[in-house]
Amino acid sequence: MLNGKSALITSSLGGIGFATAKALAEAGCDVVLNGFADAATITARVAEIEALGVRAAHHNADLRDPSQIATLIEATTQTHGAPDVLINNAVVHYFGAVENFAPEQWDEALAVNLSARYANVAGLIAFLCAPSPATSMAPRCRSMALAGGPLKFTGSSPSSRFRHPNGRAPARENRRARRYR
Repeated sequence: MLNGKSALITSSLGGIGFATAKALAEAGCDVVLNGFADAATITARVAEIEALGVRAAHHNADLRDPSQIATLIEATTQTHGAPDVLINNAVVHYFGAVENFAPEQWDEALAVNLSARYANVAGLIAFLCAPSPATSMAPRCRSMALAGGPLKFTGSSPSSRFRHPNGRAPARENRRARRYR
């Protein structure tokens, strides 16, 4: 069903992220894993995905760092082409009383839970809409499924690139100011 497609899944060495990677691989999708673990675990996870008959790779980008996210996007597109599926699975949780919630924890939560999602999507859209190296004229824009965010990248026409999940394109004059609920 997904033969020839590729996916980038953040925080995918265990739990829901790895289960999602396996499900996509079972459907024929090549997978790029992301996350932190010891070398043996990473090797085992990549091998488990490859055993399903697809290509697999791992990148250990720290999603708190925008430059590492850019490296993740570049490495993914070089090894697997532009992903057809992006799963922003990474999340940071802190539990406890507000008075015990350190500003550094807040910053880390924002970086991973919000800023990394933006950087992943923006980086891939920039790649997808850049002129093709072969022609330098026609953009490579194409459809891509996004999970974990309120906008869907749906196509190549400038007025229809971003759509709210209800299918409506934002009004052209209000695109930047519009807020989705």
